[in-house]
Amino acid sequence: MVGINYTYWKQNPSLRENRIPIESYNFDPKGKPEPQMWLTVTSFGYGWFLAPYSFFTFFNLEANEITIRIFSLLWLAFTLLPIYLISKNLTKNLPGNSSVVYLTLIFYLFNSSVLWYHVQGYVHETAVLPFYFLNWFFFLRFIQTSHFKWLLALGICSFVSVQFDWLPCFQAAIMSTYMLMKRKSIRNNLAFVIPSLGILLGIAWIVYTYSTWATLPVYMEFLKDKFLSRTIGSGGLQIIPRLNYNFNIILFYLTGYGLLCVLFVWGLLKKKTPQVVWLIIFSAIAHHVVFWGFSTEHDHAVLKMAFPIAFISASVVSGFTGIKRITFAGLLVLVNIFIYFYLHNLYTRKGMYTNPNFCYEAGKYISENIKEKDKVVFINTQGKYLLQIEFYAGRPYTTASSLEEARQILHEKYPDKEGYFIDGEKEGIGKVIKFK
Repeated sequence: MVGINYTYWKQNPSLRENRIPIESYNFDPKGKPEPQMWLTVTSFGYGWFLAPYSFFTFFNLEANEITIRIFSLLWLAFTLLPIYLISKNLTKNLPGNSSVVYLTLIFYLFNSSVLWYHVQGYVHETAVLPFYFLNWFFFLRFIQTSHFKWLLALGICSFVSVQFDWLPCFQAAIMSTYMLMKRKSIRNNLAFVIPSLGILLGIAWIVYTYSTWATLPVYMEFLKDKFLSRTIGSGGLQIIPRLNYNFNIILFYLTGYGLLCVLFVWGLLKKKTPQVVWLIIFSAIAHHVVFWGFSTEHDHAVLKMAFPIAFISASVVSGFTGIKRITFAGLLVLVNIFIYFYLHNLYTRKGMYTNPNFCYEAGKYISENIKEKDKVVFINTQGKYLLQIEFYAGRPYTTASSLEEARQILHEKYPDKEGYFIDGEKEGIGKVIKFK
């Protein structure tokens, strides 16, 4: 999506100026907005597209798998800064606090979820995190000092953060509730308004931006449909046979954080957890509950819990001494690295997933050998549309499980055109069949 949007914004300045993120080459810049809303990513703010686009244009880079990884690594470094600041602040009065801080950073870095989505798979869930954690740091400092500068920083950062994802909405609600309840101790009766005000202004900017392009009724209807497809009762992704999809989130946590999950639960039960860490946990849980369909379909939904898991696990391990601490920390890291390599390098499924370069090879074959735009390309991608193929091909394709299905679709929807069929059930792109 980032690469496709980069191409559209470079070729269509009006889309860039209107800040409309595009996710498919099916999008017609000259067409009416209403029928094309589902070809955009306007269900979120445009910040998570603007950030990499600005990086690529500033350094005069093309958007590809290498430059996106470089950007992701820089974004990871940006994310680690507020994590370091929060950890250091929470442990400043504890003996041996430096070990908690550094173990938190290590445990945050070396787990399957972060290793994948902070490096290989840039998504809105990672894009929002540096601002999300900065919000928590500013909130923590204001609670401790009651200084207005931290409250002002929190309000501004809240406005910015919601341009990347809806997660800060839950964060602001929890912060405002907490500050309302603690208004006497923080000596400010109106402080609770600021986080929510920053979020509301940010949401107003998002709605204004997209409704200016698509009109308010069209955008609000689209937003309602997207919400209903993400909330409780939606979803249904079957990962393991006979495992109800509602349990997917447990699987995501176990494969994402490994033994850290066990240590996290143990630490919550046995050790005193700082209030702000509990608030971060509640914020993540609230997002899970409201967007339950999303959380049970996307494993990157667990990223928002990475800091509490890392911090509490680090607090437990730092209580060990000498070789025991090193052994436990090393074991936790090694298990998570093994999970990462197993999921992404060792474990393979049948068909197109057997070939790690399938998307690249299929896309490049299409771009180099099927140059006629009036030809319809069909690919058996096992029922899932893969934007990676579309990006490398420079054009959209149509999913079809067999040549017979491809013929039927061609005759019904494109009766005057020719088609090409690529079978993704085989290793590699195999034989490409041309038909009418």
